Amino acid sequence: GWYRIDPKTCLHPDVTGQPKQIFSFAEAVDADNRAIKLKDRPLNWGGDKQLCTRETKFETNEQTDCGARGFAATGFGVVDMSSGGKTLRFA
Repeated sequence: GWYRIDPKTCLHPDVTGQPKQIFSFAEAVDADNRAIKLKDRPLNWGGDKQLCTRETKFETNEQTDCGARGFAATGFGVVDMSSGGKTLRFA
């Protein structure tokens, strides 16, 4: 799911069960929910794992051929949960 995190605050997402991996993506947005840009590129943090996303509420289990199904392919970072937890800092 998506979470809004205010600057200089922490969030503990609701994670049930014991997932082996969690994927993380963060994007800096302004008060009007527009992506903040740095050198004409959106300021975001992700990774190499491509997952299907869109800006409105959705559900999907399929993570291939995102564009053909009306989704964007967004790069997420893998968070290793084997140590019991992880703190991510976006700077």
